[in-house]
Amino acid sequence: MLKKYCFILLFFAFLLPGAVFAACVVEVIPFDTEVAGVWESDCASENRAGAYAKYYTFTLSSSTEVTIDLKSTKDTFLFLLSGSLPTGAVIASNDDANPPVDTNSQIVRTLAAGTYTVEATTFSTGTTGAFVVSVRTQAAPPDTCSKSIDSNSEEAGTWVASCVSVHRVGSYAKYYTFTLASSREVTIDLESLSDPYLILLRGSGSSGVIIADDDDSGAGDDSRIVRVLPAGTYTIEATTYEADITGSFVLTVAATCNDCPFEINAGLNDAWFSPATAGQGLTIIVFPEIEEMWVAWFTFDTERPPADVTAMLGGPGQRWLTAQGPYDGDTATLTIYVTEGGVFDSTQPVPTTDPDGDGTLTIEFADCNEAMATYEITSLDISGEIPLERVVLDNVPLCEMLSNP
Repeated sequence: MLKKYCFILLFFAFLLPGAVFAACVVEVIPFDTEVAGVWESDCASENRAGAYAKYYTFTLSSSTEVTIDLKSTKDTFLFLLSGSLPTGAVIASNDDANPPVDTNSQIVRTLAAGTYTVEATTFSTGTTGAFVVSVRTQAAPPDTCSKSIDSNSEEAGTWVASCVSVHRVGSYAKYYTFTLASSREVTIDLESLSDPYLILLRGSGSSGVIIADDDDSGAGDDSRIVRVLPAGTYTIEATTYEADITGSFVLTVAATCNDCPFEINAGLNDAWFSPATAGQGLTIIVFPEIEEMWVAWFTFDTERPPADVTAMLGGPGQRWLTAQGPYDGDTATLTIYVTEGGVFDSTQPVPTTDPDGDGTLTIEFADCNEAMATYEITSLDISGEIPLERVVLDNVPLCEMLSNP
């Protein structure tokens, strides 16, 4: 009877290796670091009968090329498994990385985002001993064939054999993606000493539906597409008419809106004045993130002071006002503030400002170089209008670019 029970126990021991071997611990392995381990009889291999193993798990947040190395004085064997458990499906395996010289194991594989497990084991059964395992990662190479650009931009590029055209057999291409926040008339120019070819696609990839294409509508053999596009994302394929052409090109994209109302932007930051009242004017500063405008108004009193009234710095009739408030579209509605009681470059006495202000200043912009300021000063019971223009035009191109995003 005793022999019978011993036979039954041995039989179940072979059926249930977990009854003999303790449960295997799965460790998290850091990337690009060699981790030392030891094969012992307390952890059986799930994929090589009779061998011992150790298990290591890692997680990828994006598609990554992974190199897994297992090194030992013993003959190693390596498995890559899906998931975080030793029982995951086998994705890849390797015995010898470079037989017969090198009996270490290596797996090189590009893996999608997810969790994976490494089984470090041996070729022979019942082998114990030390080993070193590592998981090295390498980011995917940058995409040199495509690029995101602004809807008003100029890009210099080069056609190379590694970037092929999706739509013209045998040609090379570069792809540029831009987004429109609202409907715009878009002019796309492709210039090159070679004969260029221009394709406009819907969406953000090279396989989008063709909206328009052009060979020679630009100057000479250059390409041009002019199209009114609704809000959305678009991709430009800059390619060539003939196959196997390399060389350089320039791509220009200009998105304009002739019927769109002007919108205040940071390109208005500048000194503004009215030529009819030279010697006074406004400094305007726009804060786009909070949609606020601040103005320093350099002007004079409403009447000239008596001749015997003097000032130690500047003229006695000079006045400095400030204004601040929100803007919407092409108009800023500001509160006028009068600060008084201070002394030049001194902390005392402390100047005072009425927090309720002293009237309003409304500035309506016609475009990047013309505006109308309307004021009402409560304490004086006066109001009026002042046509404004820039003192210099250096910031006009920036303003025009920002007003046509």
